[in-house]
Amino acid sequence: MKQQFYEFGALNIITKSKQEVIENIYLQSIIDSYPYIDKSYGLENNIRDRFYNDLKNRNPLTKDLIEREILDITFERWEQVSETEKSRVDLQFFMSQHKFEVECKRLFEQPGMNKPYLDEGLIRFIELKYAEKSRYSGMIGFIVSGDIDKIHSEIYNEAIKFNAKNESIEAKQSKWKNSFISHHKKLDNSEIVVYHLFFQFADKEKIKSV
Repeated sequence: MKQQFYEFGALNIITKSKQEVIENIYLQSIIDSYPYIDKSYGLENNIRDRFYNDLKNRNPLTKDLIEREILDITFERWEQVSETEKSRVDLQFFMSQHKFEVECKRLFEQPGMNKPYLDEGLIRFIELKYAEKSRYSGMIGFIVSGDIDKIHSEIYNEAIKFNAKNESIEAKQSKWKNSFISHHKKLDNSEIVVYHLFFQFADKEKIKSV
């Protein structure tokens, strides 16, 4: 793939592949936004909107790109899955041919309440409801109760069983401790690579009062 060069503000970014765009711009911007947003308990969409607002209005990695109309970030954008079905993913990054869809789910101390991360999140990438034509996608887990390391480990173990190539699961995405990458076979027999990131959103004292 032809090398692409983006220069904005004080930053120079060189990308040689779609995977580098995803890892060095899209995922890194999400990680960089986390310290700047409210960590209090909230509904899934409320927390997602905090990320979106920071990515659009403050984050130096994405704000300039958006203002220069190089990058577009949208949320809950409808896609036509079939003649009778539509779907909408939580966040979508788009720059040139580099589209990247991210689904967000809240995660809890009780394991049974974390099934939607797999059954209403990850499965939709495998069943072509999200990122139908893409080889890469992302999921973000908002930890609103419980220990982030424990929940990260539980989701990791479940993802291994979730139509995944066990040997292709990586323990973490190197730029964020609570992360991993999973590889899955979609219904059309193509492969999708899913980046998983987990962020804590309620301290123990806050959890007790909710």
